[in-house]
Amino acid sequence: MVIMLWQQFAGMKIETVLTILGRVRFAIVSVFLPPFLQLLAETFGLALCIPSSNPFRVIFKVLTVRIGCDGLLNSLPAGVVVAETLRPVWLHKTCKISNEESLAACVTWEINMAAAEGLILTVIMVLIVLGGPTHKVAMTCPQIMYHDKLVI
Repeated sequence: MVIMLWQQFAGMKIETVLTILGRVRFAIVSVFLPPFLQLLAETFGLALCIPSSNPFRVIFKVLTVRIGCDGLLNSLPAGVVVAETLRPVWLHKTCKISNEESLAACVTWEINMAAAEGLILTVIMVLIVLGGPTHKVAMTCPQIMYHDKLVI
């Protein structure tokens, strides 16, 4: 993986990257803010799933667990197996709770995440249905714009 990344970015000129970053300036916050807020919301949700602690006191400990597990999850080829297995163990060690509580918190958090994703998909589908036939076509088939006319 390192060799592939090296081959991909070895010829890149650092001056070009710095020029692009210089033009972007403070607008980069608009790129990083939504994922950061999502990370904080999901971390607070996991902290709420720990029954024997105050979520505001353990949120930074849970944040380290989330960042560590997400780093493993996204960096290893089979990272989901390792990260999801280690999440309750790290939660047990960092928050000083029992193994049963950490495992129950992780399972409850995963169930809540699945329910939230299902709710979001349901809301999107309802909005598509209420949006009329133009939005249904936009979501179901590819479109090609030709001289400001829609060709399907």
